[in-house]
Amino acid sequence: MSESAAPHGLTHTHTYTGRSVGGGPLHVTVAAGAALGAVLLLYVLALAIAAHRRRRVLRHGVTAHAVIEAITAHRVVARGEAVRAALALTVMPPDGPDYAAVATAVFPTDDLPEPGWTVLVRYWPSAPHRLAVDLAATPL
Repeated sequence: MSESAAPHGLTHTHTYTGRSVGGGPLHVTVAAGAALGAVLLLYVLALAIAAHRRRRVLRHGVTAHAVIEAITAHRVVARGEAVRAALALTVMPPDGPDYAAVATAVFPTDDLPEPGWTVLVRYWPSAPHRLAVDLAATPL
């Protein structure tokens, strides 16, 4: 404890413990910003990993035909010039039984997919659920 003289000859006493109690709005803002930054970084990292895996499957995967059974969701992207669609597919591999799978693909808005369409996909033989729609090889 220490005493100090205040203006007009008044004396006041204060105690200093060396600890900050609570933290102010700045501490909360910095912590929230750091948490948001970490979440954003993880999201961007997940997108980059997914894009890398998709490119690897398209480059090195086995080609198969797939029939679009249903379009389960879609979202307009690229300033309205394209649609990202979630597709329920029946994949027909060249060397095995047909199987159901889901995939997303981006289609131009003037050529949206419909159930019954056949598209080309590429997949990993060791992990057939890991596939990508090969729009470059699919005649639309």
